Amino acid sequence: MYVFVLMVFILLNIVCDVNYLTRTIIAVFSGRFYQGTYSLNDTSEIYGVCTFQDCDVTLKFMRIARLLRDLDFARYHFYERTGIYRRSQELSIKSLQGCTLTSTDNPVPLFGFYKITTELVYWDNRSLFLEHKVITLGDGKIRSILVSRQHAIGQNGDSTEALLAGLPGSDVKPACPEYIQYWLRMTIIALAYIFWDVNYFLRIAFTIGIGRLFQKKCGVNDTTTIYGFCTTQDVDIFLRHMNNARYVRELDFARFHFYDRTGIYANIKTVDGHALQGASSIRYRRTIPIFSAYKVETKLVYWEDKTLFIEQKFITLSDGFVRAIVLSRQNLINVDAQTLFKGIPGNDKKPECPEEIKHWLQAIEVSSARLRKKD
Repeated sequence: MYVFVLMVFILLNIVCDVNYLTRTIIAVFSGRFYQGTYSLNDTSEIYGVCTFQDCDVTLKFMRIARLLRDLDFARYHFYERTGIYRRSQELSIKSLQGCTLTSTDNPVPLFGFYKITTELVYWDNRSLFLEHKVITLGDGKIRSILVSRQHAIGQNGDSTEALLAGLPGSDVKPACPEYIQYWLRMTIIALAYIFWDVNYFLRIAFTIGIGRLFQKKCGVNDTTTIYGFCTTQDVDIFLRHMNNARYVRELDFARFHFYDRTGIYANIKTVDGHALQGASSIRYRRTIPIFSAYKVETKLVYWEDKTLFIEQKFITLSDGFVRAIVLSRQNLINVDAQTLFKGIPGNDKKPECPEEIKHWLQAIEVSSARLRKKD
């Protein structure tokens, strides 16, 4: 019999986290039967002790992962005491952990008794913001402060307003603490950098803005110039010089600057057109070393009715050497060259097609013919 009970106990611990479920039941039901109902503005408390199951590899302090585990018990206890748990069941609203901000001054020592206080410091239409403090009982010292964002997710799009409506304290919504405002802003910035190349768009805005503020308009046959600096974000695996892909990226900024300074961009916008990169050829003559300043010169060397041919040069400022030269073909969509150059100085002086452009076009035609045969 004892062997059977032991085997069942071991099996349960293998299949599920028995200690977690037991602690959850104790935290919820001790509050339900031995404590009164809290207001949303009140602070709830649960207690714990750091054992060998909670400590880190040094066997001296509680590890952060275990601390985050205890936040679940504190949060369940708070939901039960304030009535949020019952209301969420009535409205079929689930609480999903969005993110947690952790600040630890001194970790809880092994065999140290502590309490976790939980306070609802703010809420908006989608989320609850809970502040947790971990305080050791022996010295009353705040060991950690944690702020968690809980998303309220309902089947009918119910918001936190519906979740909290009518609960004690729901009529007094607290002002958003400054550190939460800062946290939200940092979260937005972090998400922006995760999902978009923020630096790319900032560089475009900066390049065009500088051109509009400090540079004059130019004609179709003029050369425009932008400046850059090779940083650690631009280098290759050897950390010595700009990587090949970064050259192509810089060409975008120089080309957008050229379009804006000549007025091409405004004319494209007028007819809802577009200039699409059709082909490019880059000849790397020398590398651009790390921490070197350079400029990119852009010039329209030839055009046809539906095509622009642009030449761009990378020139280091220290020696004036042309490090790379680029030819690109821009295909015009929903616009022709005559409309594109309307009102721009120099549009009546179409240049002769350069020899290298002729040979380059022949190479493109050969490549296209070969690909068509395969198709």
